[in-house]
Amino acid sequence: MSSIPADISEDIVIIGFGGTAPTPVLELVSNAVVSSTNNDNSYQSIKPIRSQSMEYELLKAPYRTFLNNNSNTKSSSSGNQLIIYNLPTSLTEYVSTTIQNEVSYIKSILYSSLQSTTNNNNSKKKKILITYDSSTNQFLGIPSSLYKPTQILNEVQNCGLSNSSTKLTLQQLAKFDTQAASLSSKDVVILIGSGGREHALSVSLANSPLVKLVICVPGNGGMICEGGKIVNATIGMLNDTSDSEPLTKSDNETIVQLVKSANANMVVVGPEQPLVDGVVDCLAKECSEVRVFGPSMAAAELEASKVSLFDCYVFCLFVGFIKGLYYLHKSPIAIAQTINPHQLFRHLPKIFYNSITYQLQSIVTSRMSMRQ
Repeated sequence: MSSIPADISEDIVIIGFGGTAPTPVLELVSNAVVSSTNNDNSYQSIKPIRSQSMEYELLKAPYRTFLNNNSNTKSSSSGNQLIIYNLPTSLTEYVSTTIQNEVSYIKSILYSSLQSTTNNNNSKKKKILITYDSSTNQFLGIPSSLYKPTQILNEVQNCGLSNSSTKLTLQQLAKFDTQAASLSSKDVVILIGSGGREHALSVSLANSPLVKLVICVPGNGGMICEGGKIVNATIGMLNDTSDSEPLTKSDNETIVQLVKSANANMVVVGPEQPLVDGVVDCLAKECSEVRVFGPSMAAAELEASKVSLFDCYVFCLFVGFIKGLYYLHKSPIAIAQTINPHQLFRHLPKIFYNSITYQLQSIVTSRMSMRQ
């Protein structure tokens, strides 16, 4: 993503909210438009930057606020430009390239604000930054006594929030800078699996700026095509040789050996079978410092084990009881019929006939569509 232009002319600039639209921000923007109709500080245009949900939510009730987002429309406001910035929620988000472009733009505004305050610059129009912290659902540097939108806007026009909000925003960004500087090395992640689910996981892991390499065991051809940080495990990775033969085994001993030889920091388990075999428990014992994403062998039994006939019968009784409650209170629910084991054998021919008929209809329909 390219850097944010410094000469944004819109009256209101909203940065970094993504797909979220917090109520305090919507109320602030809506009140800014409504209150500006009674004075010369008219807010008529908006510039959302990585804040795709804001304009849509402003159009909905109870706000019903329309702002022009045409880049060719120049600012009509004779007051201060209002910039609302959402702080990053995590270090992973902060160190990404997109966020760094936003942070550079915000820091330039903050430093300009401090410089203009020091020089007592009384220019007619200023950029007033208000920072929103989504973790606390509050604006930084705004006391609770001024938390009503109309009061905030009055302070914005008088530049009363500039110093407090600027200092707190710089402090929060400095904390993220300190944490980012402490990242001496990035993580090597081992991903167990070879299906489409693991393929999607590998791409998501590789998109993280905190991940250096994603090693897929055994992986598939699609993962190789992704390239970049994503590689399939080879036999040479186990013994530090140049053997490029694919590593097809994914038993517990092989995974432990690969984790140690690759100096992996994290293991993500996709398929069910390695979890049932106890790979999480084995890694917890052999490589206690490595983070493992997945349940223990005991917890994996909930998914893998097959229930007994008695368990099925008890479950059916429970479902029948719940269905009865829904029918009693006339609540909408899927149509069902409760039968006892003796009635089941009478219904088996009908169930078998309906299933065969459905299969035949599906085959005929597919053949006709292929001919067409």
